[in-house]
Amino acid sequence: MNTIRSDNQILAERYDHVSEGQFKNGLILVEKLRVKPGDAILDIGCGTGRLTLHVARITGPGGRVVGIDPSVQRIEVAERKVRDMPLTNVSFELGNSNDLYRFEDDSFDIVYLNIVLHWIKEKEDALAQIYRVLKPGGRLGITTGNKDKPFTVKSIIDEVLRRPRYAWAVDAGKQASSPVNMSELKVLLEGAGFKIIEMECKKDPRYFENPIKCIEYVEASQFGNFLSNVPENLRESVKSEILTELEKIRTPEGSRIFIIRSLP
Repeated sequence: MNTIRSDNQILAERYDHVSEGQFKNGLILVEKLRVKPGDAILDIGCGTGRLTLHVARITGPGGRVVGIDPSVQRIEVAERKVRDMPLTNVSFELGNSNDLYRFEDDSFDIVYLNIVLHWIKEKEDALAQIYRVLKPGGRLGITTGNKDKPFTVKSIIDEVLRRPRYAWAVDAGKQASSPVNMSELKVLLEGAGFKIIEMECKKDPRYFENPIKCIEYVEASQFGNFLSNVPENLRESVKSEILTELEKIRTPEGSRIFIIRSLP
């Protein structure tokens, strides 16, 4: 997975409170994966452990659930939670998708990546390692962004960074994420040896009170990588222009809730 450049405790704690959208996507994924009592499960990119703990409750004392994440701060939040819960079948470890050698072959019934794949640079290697640690007949579940249908806020950020005052300074090779489209994902999965049972693309709207809340969410979700390809002396100016553009598309729904939708 991507290197954690500047994650911190504030971002980790904020993410734990604003990641409801990711959690809901994860609940749907877990249901489709038919998680059951006694399963051994690996949660790659577990963040602060919300979904991991939910899965641990399903698998019960006869199961085993391991959550790994490259952020020290997010693992600390997850471990703090589990200390206050009567769960003995779940553990959290510092690690990433390209570092699964600690796990033996055929170790897990299910592996899942919930809103994680787009952060992984070396996807072929990660999927090969996942295939190795899955038991024969094991299942892999993935939710991820679609490169062909970016969130509105992503399109706005890209548009601002293309403006002449910033384009010259932006390091295009330092993009925080590398999403794929449906066709590319299919090729990656089949290349790693997986048989695809189901693939679908859905809209995933997110609602925010105002543009500032939206940016706070994006910052927390990107664990310190937000605008990392922009020189530090320009980041506040870029952020200000992004907020201006977000303000232009606020909707009149309810108490003027701001909405992000994937593009058609």
